[in-house]
Amino acid sequence: MEKAILDTNIILRYLTNDIPSQAEKVKRRFLEASKGKIQFEILSITVVEIIFQLENWYTLTKEEASLKVLTLFSPDWMIVREKEIIFEAINLYRLKNIDFVDLLVFVTAKNDNRKLLSFDKDFDKLSPKIRMEP
Repeated sequence: MEKAILDTNIILRYLTNDIPSQAEKVKRRFLEASKGKIQFEILSITVVEIIFQLENWYTLTKEEASLKVLTLFSPDWMIVREKEIIFEAINLYRLKNIDFVDLLVFVTAKNDNRKLLSFDKDFDKLSPKIRMEP
């Protein structure tokens, strides 16, 4: 089976249909994947960029952007690298007024049972309390 990593623009075309001709090409590729011909992978850094673009370029709310990204987690032909970390970070992002990247860092540190050295007091709004003062 062929495997490919997805770029942000592919996912944005699919989620927003802002350029219909490109969105249709992406949908055809995703249909191939659903038939087992190809498997796609999304990197965590790509998820960061997708959320940023959806909120800033497409002016979606945090909630709308988060829900769109979560739809990518369902298909079994779509591999999301660090899926559990991203999923937890997205759910926190929907509830807290904290940058998504910071939440990825927090969830990674928490899951690895590590402290987090940071000046950013936003981490103190989260549980468990793992931030250390420099």
